[in-house]
Amino acid sequence: MVEKINHNADGIEEYDNPVPKWLMFCLYGTIIFAVGYLIIYPGFWKGTADWTQVKMYEEEMAEADKKYAAFKNKPVDVSALVGNAQAIAEGKSIFAANCMPCHGADAGGGIGPSLTDSEWLYGSGSIEDIIATVTDGTAKGMPTFASLGTGKTGKVSAFVLSLAQTGAPGGTAVAEPVVVEVAEPVVSDKPVDVSALVGNAEVIAEGQKVFAASCAMCHGAEAKGGIGPDLTDSEWSYGSGSIEDVIVTVTDGTAKGMPPMGSLGADKVGNVSAFIVSLGASE
Repeated sequence: MVEKINHNADGIEEYDNPVPKWLMFCLYGTIIFAVGYLIIYPGFWKGTADWTQVKMYEEEMAEADKKYAAFKNKPVDVSALVGNAQAIAEGKSIFAANCMPCHGADAGGGIGPSLTDSEWLYGSGSIEDIIATVTDGTAKGMPTFASLGTGKTGKVSAFVLSLAQTGAPGGTAVAEPVVVEVAEPVVSDKPVDVSALVGNAEVIAEGQKVFAASCAMCHGAEAKGGIGPDLTDSEWSYGSGSIEDVIVTVTDGTAKGMPPMGSLGADKVGNVSAFIVSLGASE
């Protein structure tokens, strides 16, 4: 017989009932599971399964790339691109997002050559040759844009071809070049406290985002150089490497072809300059 506990409240008595066995089994099971989990997976140590979030992410990305590669790189009917107003309009947007920093807003040239004449440094000016150049890059420093996929590569090539007013087999010459029209950005030109930029982790993190969007195309994703110079060493082509000098360089551009980036606005220029200074300081 279950005994009573010497405890009552308002006449209610409590019996010394044992905990149900099924509940105790659940408790012991969770303890065993937790110990096993901490042995197999990272917790207090790296775990026996050699599993990490980064590894899982990379495996999932590789699987996604394999899964969607057929869609991204499906064959494109190039003959249907030349003179196609819709393809050219879409190519214009792709050009503005990826090619404008080097070839200029009107494709008239800058770091890269002008694309508005009929002279071709690579190939004959056929859309097939332009696609090959955009996809593979060039020996003189143009990066590869294979990551755009065959669809976008074909459209931006059709746009470039339209600028030169040329035709290609199966295509129609474009009478008037399509000019890239880029809306004036809304920027902030309020004074920036440069003393608060250097070494500021939050500012540097924001500057890294600006760099990835606006500078990596020429200087490389790791800022190790490409069309533009390496920014990770302590050598400076312009100025002393102070935050003020870097801001001037980014804002005004350089005589060797770097385009002015003042349109980013004072805030973003300051942030990306702080990031660039941090790269040199880390060496």
